Amino acid sequence: MSVLMKEVFLPQDVVRFDRSGLQFLRPPSWEEWGQIMLFLGATRVASLRWMADARLRGRREFGDEAVIGFEEQMDLDSPDLKAAMALEALECRSDSLTDQHLFVLASRVHSDEDRQSWMDIARKEGLSPRELQASIAAHRVIRSGEAEKRAGGMATIEGVRGLFDLWAHQVPEATWKGWDEGRRKALLEEILPIIEMGDWVRASLGEGEE
Repeated sequence: MSVLMKEVFLPQDVVRFDRSGLQFLRPPSWEEWGQIMLFLGATRVASLRWMADARLRGRREFGDEAVIGFEEQMDLDSPDLKAAMALEALECRSDSLTDQHLFVLASRVHSDEDRQSWMDIARKEGLSPRELQASIAAHRVIRSGEAEKRAGGMATIEGVRGLFDLWAHQVPEATWKGWDEGRRKALLEEILPIIEMGDWVRASLGEGEE
C-alpha cells in the first residue's frame, strides 16, 4: 500500500510533535499506530507540496510581506523554501512523481501546457529526475546511458546545475553550515573550480567592478 494517500490524518490525543521528536500520549491501538505511520510517510513525501499550498493560501489571505516575515521568523532552510516556492507555481501535480521531478519541472519549464506534457512523458517513460532534466534540455527523451555517450560522456553545465539543485534540496543549508572543519574543507575543494570559473566569468562581464 502506498503511504501517499488522497487524505491522511492523525488519530486524536495519541501523539504530540515537537522539534526534538514524537511523543505518545497514550498506548495506541494497532489501527491508530498504522494511521500514524501512514501520516508520517505521507509527510515525508508531500511536505514541500503542503508548504507550497500553505504559502499560496497565506499570500492570498494576508499578503506577500506577511508570509515572507513569518517565514523569516521560522528560519526555514533555504533549499526547502526555494523548492516550495517553485512547487507553488506548479498548478499541475502528480502523485506518481517525486518532489525532485516536480522541482525540475517548476524550475526548467515555464508554461503550464509544457509542464503537463513533460509530466506525462516522465510518468509514461519512467524518467528519473536527472533523466527528466536532460530530456527537457534536449527537447526529447534522454536516458542516463545515452546522456553519458553524448559528447563523449561530457556533461552539460545545465545538467551540472540541475544536479546541484537536487543536492541542495536533499542537503539543507542548516546541515552543510553545521559540518565540521574537515567536511567544509572537503566541500570547498570540490566546488573551488566552479567558484573560480564563476569569478572569471563575472570579471569578464565587468560585474566584479565597482
